[in-house]
Amino acid sequence: MIKYLIFCESYRASHPGFLYWLRERNTGGKLDEGIWFQGNEKYAFVGLYDANGGPKRTRSIGLAFTTEDENVKCNFEVAFPEDEEQKKVKFYKQVVKLVGGNLSSGKLRFEKELSATDGFTEAVNFLNTIKPKIDALVKKNNLQQIFITPEKFKNKLQAILQNRI
Repeated sequence: MIKYLIFCESYRASHPGFLYWLRERNTGGKLDEGIWFQGNEKYAFVGLYDANGGPKRTRSIGLAFTTEDENVKCNFEVAFPEDEEQKKVKFYKQVVKLVGGNLSSGKLRFEKELSATDGFTEAVNFLNTIKPKIDALVKKNNLQQIFITPEKFKNKLQAILQNRI
C-alpha cells in the first residue's frame, strides 16, 4: 500500500492543489496494517472528492489501483447511493459522459479501465487532463462542498505519517 501513498505524494509534490481521500477509521485494524486508502490488501481506492460512494463504501469518484505481479492496474470509478439527490445524480452522469461512458437508468456504478499494466502513468494523464474538467463540472453544478478541504486532508495525512509509517 505504501506505493500508492508514494505515488499520490509524488504527484502532489508537483501539483500542490492535489488533495485525495485517506482512510479515516481503523475498522478491522486496517490503518494499523498499512491500508491507508479505502479498500483492502488487494486494492486501494484513491478518492478524489469528499462525497459518499454508496454501494462500494468508498468516496463517489476516484481511482482504484490493484497490483498483479509487477503490473499496476488503474480504473476510474464513479459510485453513489441509491437515495442520492438528483442534483448530484445529474453531475455523476455528466462525469461519466466526460470520460466516454454512459450511466444507464437505475445504475449506481461506473467503472472504466485506464490501464491494466501501467496504472501510475495513466493516473497522471487522467489527473492532468480529466480531473480539471471534473473540477469545472463540480463548480458548474454548484457542488463545491464535495471538494476535499486542505484541513481535512492535512489532518488525515499527518495522522498516517506520524502514527503508521
